[in-house]
Amino acid sequence: MNYHVVSHPEVEQDIFDIVDYIAPFAGLASARKATDDITGFITRLGDFPKIGSLRNDVRPGLRAVAVREAAICFVVDDETATVTILGVGFAGSDWTRRVRDRG
Repeated sequence: MNYHVVSHPEVEQDIFDIVDYIAPFAGLASARKATDDITGFITRLGDFPKIGSLRNDVRPGLRAVAVREAAICFVVDDETATVTILGVGFAGSDWTRRVRDRG
């Protein structure tokens, strides 16, 4: 069964922040390649929603998986077959705080 993938409204800004972080030292093309890899992975989470490590210490039901240097944080709702992306941290950013703040 495929799950529907949705994102918290602030995830788009997380992706823009990654571009802003990478582009100055690696170039815009590299930044876009990184974010394309990350967003492509997010899209495919509907095919394998139980991947990643459970991080109940941060938030109940939270899962986190690393892609490139990003931590993709999400919860899975089996009743609605939905994966909700709560945040994408990058290169040591404080993704745990960000995910806790995004009720």
